[in-house]
Amino acid sequence: MSFIKSREDRLPAAASLNRDLAKIETWTMTWNVLFGAAKCKTTTISNRRDADGNHPPLHFFSVTLEEADSVDLLGLTLNNNLSWNQVVTKMSKTAGQRLGLLRRASPYILPAQRAIIYKAMIRSKMEYASSAWTGATPTSLAQLDSIQNRAKRVIGLPTNEYEDHRIQPLSHRRAVGAATLFHRMFWRPASCYAS
Repeated sequence: MSFIKSREDRLPAAASLNRDLAKIETWTMTWNVLFGAAKCKTTTISNRRDADGNHPPLHFFSVTLEEADSVDLLGLTLNNNLSWNQVVTKMSKTAGQRLGLLRRASPYILPAQRAIIYKAMIRSKMEYASSAWTGATPTSLAQLDSIQNRAKRVIGLPTNEYEDHRIQPLSHRRAVGAATLFHRMFWRPASCYAS
């Protein structure tokens, strides 16, 4: 990763990244690891209008890496402008489909069982990597809140029992998750293996 503050920094940044990629190539030869270099992509995260396509090429195993507007990484899509709307929309679509399955099965299972299924199969999908995208726009986050409100109607518990079944507002769960992550990062320093 390199930070480019001006146009003059592009060439040294590309040279530095190419050196790092060469070190990775050497490491892969030493440890007999294979990379699909043709599948590797590069993306420039910037809010500048002239950022796209104006960078020197990066090479990995003699392959020029393709510049992409977004990359998929561990189930999340990172856009070149760090907008999380696409990620949250995709999550809400998948969660909505799963909620439809729960709705169709709801006549055959008890409300407490519906709550367990919701937490395991739907809410877990809506909370995946939430500490990364918790800064998404309120409109995007409202999509997830809407799914939870629909799920509450499908579950059919009395209003006072949702807290007993640990179905709290998603915004509260995201805030607690972010605070927990920060606490772990602050109080548990990285091991010597991380460097």
